[in-house]
Amino acid sequence: MLSLYAVAALFRSAQNVAQTSLAPIGEGDLHLRAAAIGGVIALGGVAGVGSTVVLGRLAVETTVRRWMAVGLALSASSYLVLALARSPWLLVAAALLLGAGGGLIMPSLSTLVGRNPAASAPRRLAGMTVALSASLTAGPVVDSALIGATSGSLRSAVALFAVLPVAGIVLVAAGGRRPARPTASASPAAGTGATSSAPGPSEGPAGADPVPRPPLPAAPTPPTPAAPDPGTAVGRPGLATSPWRRPGWRLATAGQLLYQVPFMAVISFGVVAAGHLYGLAPAVAQLGISAFFAVSLSVRVVLSAGWFTVRRPKRALLLVAALSILGVALLGLGRSEATLFVGLGLLGLPHGLVYPVALALIAEETPPERLAHANAVFSAWTAAATVVLPLLLGGLAALGGFRTMFLALLVPVVGLGALVAYWPPPRPITPLGSAGPLIG
Repeated sequence: MLSLYAVAALFRSAQNVAQTSLAPIGEGDLHLRAAAIGGVIALGGVAGVGSTVVLGRLAVETTVRRWMAVGLALSASSYLVLALARSPWLLVAAALLLGAGGGLIMPSLSTLVGRNPAASAPRRLAGMTVALSASLTAGPVVDSALIGATSGSLRSAVALFAVLPVAGIVLVAAGGRRPARPTASASPAAGTGATSSAPGPSEGPAGADPVPRPPLPAAPTPPTPAAPDPGTAVGRPGLATSPWRRPGWRLATAGQLLYQVPFMAVISFGVVAAGHLYGLAPAVAQLGISAFFAVSLSVRVVLSAGWFTVRRPKRALLLVAALSILGVALLGLGRSEATLFVGLGLLGLPHGLVYPVALALIAEETPPERLAHANAVFSAWTAAATVVLPLLLGGLAALGGFRTMFLALLVPVVGLGALVAYWPPPRPITPLGSAGPLIG
């Protein structure tokens, strides 16, 4: 379990640095407008959705680690391409590699952590989100320090982060080694249900026994199970197989999009917007984003430590909607650096709360054999926002400026909050933060 948490931290800290560096490199070095930068980021979102769809169709239990290793390799390549990008086409290539890698890694991590027997699924997934938040908090700080150490070179800092996913590949390979299971010939009376003693001296080199023995009785034929109802999930009577018919999955997706809308604005254009609105250098703006993730980390630590529990996910997501509306309004209406940082801090609260609740909702209402598919579909739907939002955000910033871009976020945020309020609540989840240690 610890190795999976480490992989999550290594991957996400480096990915976030690359995501926040696309816009400054595109605008500062390649002289691209905000609309064009939004298009580049959207192409990366398309790659992420595509790779997630491929994962959902092809991945099985025995291949999840391989797909995650492929995603880490693509991510490492994207950082190097971004650092060397001297044309818009190389910037596009970096975005495509970055999106494709993330689309393979996050669903795979959720699946491996969700089915690990170390603790209850919500506790394990909450532990992974703590690791993610810790890495996201540290990543911008390290990036800011590297920028200063390399005489202000954002490209050099991005290139150095390529080391982290390579280390993740090593951990994935080490964690995938398992002792070989005994073969049927090594198991006594395999498949018959009978017991036998160790081989006697009469057995020959090929295992044949010259002493005639009566044949073992045939094992009774088990009764043929009744065909499952096509409208329910296997092993979970009454649970709809269509994700959109499941109350937990539906609420998890709406909640994820609820925080993802402002999150995409912060990650895609936060550094550039801070420079335009407040004259902040990229290294200082990265510290503001680190504050955003520090608040997110504090929320997840509180959950994991058991100081606060979440039993009713709908109530938690309604709180997320209120905080998101307030945070977005501060980003759009604020006139000082203080309001910028306060707005980022308020948006960090939903970021810290939504993901563990969403993953717990999906894990608890999905049969284990379908968890990989459910996580892939969930990631594909939420990743669709990474295709649409950058295009809209870049266009709005080009037409009306970054304040207009932030204020326009209120429309989808209020709409998603209304859906969360309207939809019926799912069954209560295993309380996050109250089921023992996160790491078993």
